[in-house]
Amino acid sequence: HAVQPAGDGNIITAHQKKREVLEMAGQIAEQLDTRVFQAKIRTSVSVAEAPAHGESVLSYAPSSKPAEDFRALIDEIIPGGGLAVQ
Repeated sequence: HAVQPAGDGNIITAHQKKREVLEMAGQIAEQLDTRVFQAKIRTSVSVAEAPAHGESVLSYAPSSKPAEDFRALIDEIIPGGGLAVQ
């Protein structure tokens, strides 16, 4: 699991629903005076394969769970931004 800083918040990557990880992320965010985004990025084979094909997971496997997660994160960061991401 990793907590990745992202502008005004933190993203949990390689997400597994473990209470300790979520609590730790919340504590880190509090110490850094920031927040943890609600969207959690799951991992999959497509996440590992996309860079090898020179693509993002959004264009390589647009219907994958991680691609859905990234779109949810974008919507959370830019609410109603109408951003078409591929």
